[in-house]
Order: sequence, then structure tokens, then C-alpha cells
Amino acid sequence: YPFETDFTYLAESWVDADLPLTYKFVYVVGYAGDETPVADAQTSASFDCILPQGTEADNYTLTGTTYVYDTYSAYSTASDTVRVLPAKLNTEQLANVSEALSKEALETKDPEACMQVLGATHKSLSGGRRGSDGRRRLLESTSSALRTSMMRSLEATYALSDITQANVDSMLSTVDGIVNAPNDLSAATAVDSMVFVNKLLRKSVDEGIGISEVGTAYAGKSLSYLLYSAIFNGSHGVTPLG
Repeated sequence: YPFETDFTYLAESWVDADLPLTYKFVYVVGYAGDETPVADAQTSASFDCILPQGTEADNYTLTGTTYVYDTYSAYSTASDTVRVLPAKLNTEQLANVSEALSKEALETKDPEACMQVLGATHKSLSGGRRGSDGRRRLLESTSSALRTSMMRSLEATYALSDITQANVDSMLSTVDGIVNAPNDLSAATAVDSMVFVNKLLRKSVDEGIGISEVGTAYAGKSLSYLLYSAIFNGSHGVTPLG
């Protein structure tokens, strides 16, 4: 379950003449799709993390992949699957758990842990949108505050993070998860999300790291969701941009 189970990536016994080796650990919800790094590339061959729930359509399966790089950035990969069942939390409980774990990660200056918490949170929100019309309306009304809280945590995570391609991918993945239900976004959070994406992309250019295909996909999806939010459609008393 998300938040309750500690998952470990372990990549032992890799050998190469061109040392040192570095490892990047990612996951995909299901069996194929956009990858989300759980951490920046590192020299350790193992990594403990929180993973999000899978989707019912894929029997709650996640595919974890390890990229192993040599000193010249040549790499090989290995993958395995794991089932991560939905957390048994209502939206209020999810908010409490998410905010507590995010606060703990930020206080210990662990931005990667905070991004893992945020990733598990937005996947739980998306996975909980099934059910009756009344339940969906309740989720829409209660998730807005949580998405606002997640955006604040992401801003704090950015302030602690090195700007690397893996971290940019992770942060754009988190934005995508925050804004993927435009009707649940307050206008202020929609604006903050758009400003954040612009800041992150500008920083990646300034640092000369560019943006990966995965990051490009997450950025494009995030902006497409925001086009349906209050800041563009003029609802909730907000004057549309432009």
C-alpha cells in the first residue's frame, strides 16, 4: 500500500570496465508509459522509497526499472513489476497523511522523499474518483485544498532540489498529478502551477540540462489541463487570461 509499505530498488552484481557506475530508479504505472524517477541518479545500488498505487485496469501493477550507467553514460536496464493496492484512506485521511509525511521530508531536507509522497498522493486522488455522483462531488470539493497544499509542498521541494533532468521529470510529473482535475483546482493554485512550470523550464534552460522526452510529455499534459481551469474559462469569478 502507498505510505504504509517501504519499497526497495536493488541492483546488485552489475559489472563494467568503465567505472564508476551510477543508478537511476524509475517506475511506470502499469506496464508502459511515462516514467517517473524516484530519485536522482546515484552511486548507491539500492534505494528505499514510497511508491504510488497502480490502476485497477492493470491489476494495480507498477513496473520498476533500473538504469545502470557507466562513466561514459552508456547504460543497461533491468525491470520488474510489483502490485501496489490503493490505500484505505478517505480524502481527509489522505490529506492528513500526505501533509504530515511531506512536512517530515521537508524538515529533514529530503526533497526526493517529498516528491515520492506527493506522487503517491496524487495517484491516490485520481484512483479515488470512481463511485456515485455524490461521492465524486464530495471528492471534488475536498481535494481542492489538498491540491493547494501539494503545490505548496512542491514549491518547497524545488527550493531544496538540485536541478537535474531526473528531478525536473519528477517535479513535472507531480504538477501533472496536481492539475489533472481542473475542476478541483482553485484559481490561485492553477496560477501557481502555471508559474511553477514556467520557472522550472526556465531554470532547466539556464542550467543547460534541457528537458527529456518524459519531461516534455508531463509539461504538455500539465499545460493542457490548465487550459480547462478557472484561469482560462472565466468561471469562479476569475477573469480569463489574455
